[in-house]
Amino acid sequence: MMKKIISITAISLAALFLTVSCHDPIFYMISQEVVQEEGLQGDINSMVEFDNHLYVANGKIYKKTATPSRDTGRENGQWSESSTSGIGSHEFVFFLAKDSTCIYAQTYQFASDNEKSLNLPAAIRFYYSTDGSTWNKINVFSITGQGSSTGDSWGIGRARIFDNKADAAYVNLWNKDETYKVYSLNGASISLYGSAPDDSLGAAGNQFWKSPAICKKDSTYYYSLNSKTLYYGSSTDTSASSTHSVELDCDDIQSIAATNDYLLLGTRKGIARVKLNASGEPESHTTNFSNNAQSLVTGIVPMVFVLDPTKNEGQTDEYASMTVGGVLSSSPDTFDETGLYAYYPSRGVWNRDGD
Repeated sequence: MMKKIISITAISLAALFLTVSCHDPIFYMISQEVVQEEGLQGDINSMVEFDNHLYVANGKIYKKTATPSRDTGRENGQWSESSTSGIGSHEFVFFLAKDSTCIYAQTYQFASDNEKSLNLPAAIRFYYSTDGSTWNKINVFSITGQGSSTGDSWGIGRARIFDNKADAAYVNLWNKDETYKVYSLNGASISLYGSAPDDSLGAAGNQFWKSPAICKKDSTYYYSLNSKTLYYGSSTDTSASSTHSVELDCDDIQSIAATNDYLLLGTRKGIARVKLNASGEPESHTTNFSNNAQSLVTGIVPMVFVLDPTKNEGQTDEYASMTVGGVLSSSPDTFDETGLYAYYPSRGVWNRDGD
């Protein structure tokens, strides 16, 4: 595997000062003599553990063993492209979900908008697989009225599949009544899930939330909605007396995952963590990582994932995805830095993660 490293002897003093001021991630890699490895690139919005494997999607689907790195003795280089047999050749997978028996994929097919010089989603389709290799289309025609009754599934708006990080999967769809509703997925079957609020886009345990930024640890839910406010309590009703909140010193929270003693937060400006006390209550401020996480993962982080939530932060395999948005000239990040990152305890630092 090709690896990348920038030698400090090959950079002039002036260039080094420019790098320090403009691109902290590269400076950290230089100063710590960490080899920046090859990794999966593109937008990665979800990671699921299914049938003893981890799955991610960046247009294609990739998988690796879910066995911890401490047992395999391996770090980067474990991902391999998974079969998408049954999914159209012009469809791109960008969201995954799973329940106890199936893994689900949401695909996009794009069409050119010549007036705006953009490729825009022309069709959204949904698939399920019982083995992660052979995919079957889910017919949503009876719900949306779009596509065809023979199984061509077309969706519009903010359609999104998600799971409860346990044993149930859902999809939020624009239906014939021209409203959004949450539907339960069960293989090829899809049915209205009446207990979920219509604006739900994420879940954990038996609670739903209007953002994917939600997770559960023991009996406590942690969640946020495009802000620095972290809510926590026994429900996701922010008006309930059992709900508490802290305003953190990070950017808007996009994703949340729990370890035994910390929450990992994916924000609009990098990865962060907040300490949990013995009762599961978060501190009112974030705590810097003891490694290079915050210097390396600096863009929008739509996904964070912890392999073993029973272990302390830094003692289990941890993953994050990074993407960029807005005007690139105003950001130190580039499209080359989008994609998947991982922390392995034996390595002790974060780095790119790929095949």
